[in-house]
Amino acid sequence: MTSKRAAFIRNTLVALIAGAVVLVGIIGSTLYLVYLTQSHAEQVISARRVRTRAADLLLMIQQAESGQRGFLLTQDESFLSSYRDAASELRKRQAAFEEAVRENPFVRVDIDELRKAVSSKAMELDRTIELATEGRRDEALEIVRSRIGLEQMIRVDEILRGAIEAG
Repeated sequence: MTSKRAAFIRNTLVALIAGAVVLVGIIGSTLYLVYLTQSHAEQVISARRVRTRAADLLLMIQQAESGQRGFLLTQDESFLSSYRDAASELRKRQAAFEEAVRENPFVRVDIDELRKAVSSKAMELDRTIELATEGRRDEALEIVRSRIGLEQMIRVDEILRGAIEAG
């Protein structure tokens, strides 16, 4: 009977050890999956931040452009106020977008190219507003008719839409 009892104890001990090994494996796998899930969630949040900030920046540029065009066409000061508000917010939104891009290693945006494009567009907007407020509205409208602002806006849009789609 002692040999049966010893075999029973040995088999029970082997089963307990095997169960413990399986349990440790399950716990280890669960922890690894939690880590992977957290990592993927952080990537999704970062990508969403890039898309949101890119869309915000694009919206501010469009609002500034809308205010500029409204003022040039109507000479209504409320459009000028709208333009100035958007132009002022533009720099903050650009900085927020650049920060989001730096934090996301998966989104590639040529920040220098974006800065050049936004700066060129802002200079075109500022110049036309300046001319119109000096009473040189025809010169301001000629700049608009030259389509340089449109080309600049297309370039900004390409860069930001690329970030939106990549993010």
